[in-house]
Amino acid sequence: MPDVDQSDLTRGVKSVVCFKCYTLQNYDMTPLNHNEFHGLRTFFSVPYEPRRGNNRPRNEHTIAKLRERICGFLGWLKQSGRFAKPSFVNFEDVHLFLDKYVEGYLRAIRGLSHGSIGNHITAAIDVLKYRTAQSSGTGRLNPIPNPNPKANMKIARLMRTRNREQTLAERERNETRQDSASSGIVWEEVLEAVRRQRLVMSKLWELSNEGKIADYKLAVEVQHYVAAAFYTCMPPGRSNEVRLLLGCILSENESQESLQNHITVLQGRHVAVIG
Repeated sequence: MPDVDQSDLTRGVKSVVCFKCYTLQNYDMTPLNHNEFHGLRTFFSVPYEPRRGNNRPRNEHTIAKLRERICGFLGWLKQSGRFAKPSFVNFEDVHLFLDKYVEGYLRAIRGLSHGSIGNHITAAIDVLKYRTAQSSGTGRLNPIPNPNPKANMKIARLMRTRNREQTLAERERNETRQDSASSGIVWEEVLEAVRRQRLVMSKLWELSNEGKIADYKLAVEVQHYVAAAFYTCMPPGRSNEVRLLLGCILSENESQESLQNHITVLQGRHVAVIG
């Protein structure tokens, strides 16, 4: 499913084929956009909101991720030429959202995983729930919203698609766990490697204080220890950053020639400077 079809092309809609961040920026937002986001944040964050049902209030981080995913869809609408001033009302077009944005752009062009796509669909569900609550005419004295069959059908379709993506994402995670269990490194071995590296670093530190080795050799071992120690306390989602850190560690020759990697004395204490 492409992100455009012949009907779109005849209306001047262009295919967004480049991997870019098409997030709707603050300076491109209309007063309506700002009001919508303000209302959405209030709706999901206030401690007591009867129209939200039994759902608990969300923290700032969760609301920020929700805003980010909403802006992704709105920015895609604007950059592709579909709407000059996109807003929350565009989420009502579930066909456009699922077929063109989710399938045609997020999956086909950006190549997002099932889990990430599920998160984007959840954002659309939240927008429709907010809009339904706003248009229901209910308040704190009348917390039961008026039924809206069309809105409920749209939310139900999005939830079915979201649940399917989450099921596929969980299946992928289970397969990854099985592969890791059969070919991965035992956690105890990682801890033992960190312990041994610490012993090497400590021994070289003593030799450095006695002037028996060059400081750059100690700097190399300190880098190895810091990178390995970080890896033991990083969550799995941040392991990519740790691998990048490991890849940035200089070899012994590079470290010897680099002025950014050395041991210095700061306020009477030895400090490892790692560039």
